Amino acid sequence: SKNDGRAAWEFKELKFRHLLLIARNSKRWHVFLSPRSPKAKPPQQSTILASTTPAMRIPKFAPSRVQFDANPIMATCRLIVMTHFDYDENATSVLSDNLHEASFVPPRTEGDALQFRELMCVLRFADM
Repeated sequence: SKNDGRAAWEFKELKFRHLLLIARNSKRWHVFLSPRSPKAKPPQQSTILASTTPAMRIPKFAPSRVQFDANPIMATCRLIVMTHFDYDENATSVLSDNLHEASFVPPRTEGDALQFRELMCVLRFADM
C-alpha cells in the first residue's frame, strides 16, 4: 500500500543519515588485528624472501592469542541490514530517536532474522 511505501522510504532515509554519521569512523568499518609476533618486521630488501631468513619467518598462527573487538563492525552490519520491520516494526522510531547521536549503536535483538543478516554481512566484509 501507499503507507507501506512511505514508511519504507522514511526508514531508508533515516538509515542513510545514520550511515553518514559513521562514514568516517574507521573503527565502524575495519577490524584491526595485532601482528602475530610483536618482533615482526618487514624485510629490508624486496629481493629477500621471508621464508629464507629465520628472523623473518612467519610465526605459527595461534587462534587463542588473536584478540579484537568485533562489536563496532557488527553494529555497522546490524545497521546496514536492518529493515523497517525489525524491532517489532519499530526500527524507524529507533533510528529517528537516535538520529543526532554519532555514538549510536543499534541494539542487539533476540530475534534470529536480524542476527542472521548481521552475521552474513560480517562474513561478506571478511571475504573481501
